[in-house]
Amino acid sequence: MTRAALLAVALTAAALSTAGPAAADPAPDAACSAHLDGALTRLTGVTWQCSAGQWHLSTDPYAASDRWLSWGTDPLVVHGQGRRNPEVRAGAWTGTPQAADAQCSADLVDVVDAGQLGPVDEHAAAPGEVVTFTASDTLFSATLSGPCLWQHAP
Repeated sequence: MTRAALLAVALTAAALSTAGPAAADPAPDAACSAHLDGALTRLTGVTWQCSAGQWHLSTDPYAASDRWLSWGTDPLVVHGQGRRNPEVRAGAWTGTPQAADAQCSADLVDVVDAGQLGPVDEHAAAPGEVVTFTASDTLFSATLSGPCLWQHAP
């Protein structure tokens, strides 16, 4: 069996054996909501894309998107334009909770000088509320937490 096939089987087994929200985690050809179409997510280092109502493994080694889905079980770390192969671009972003009691938060770290990172810039909203932040041109990383859909505003 190939490495990708073994990983897919392991992720499917993990998703099926876990109760609660994790049971909805991406698995090969598992259903995803229409409002998530085009969104990317990452679980255990594997990037997934919701397309045509199903989760598919992303084959792009430098996956980037204007829409990312974070899960409540594990924060999603994405990289900005402050490093090579950015996964998110600069500008306004919103995090929308995927459940009425869910809380979205984003911790941003910018590059402030060659080889030097700035302090963490924390953004959070009350449970059930949308959180917004502006990613800078020098964003190094964003840690996105909570079961939330993150979207870049055009």
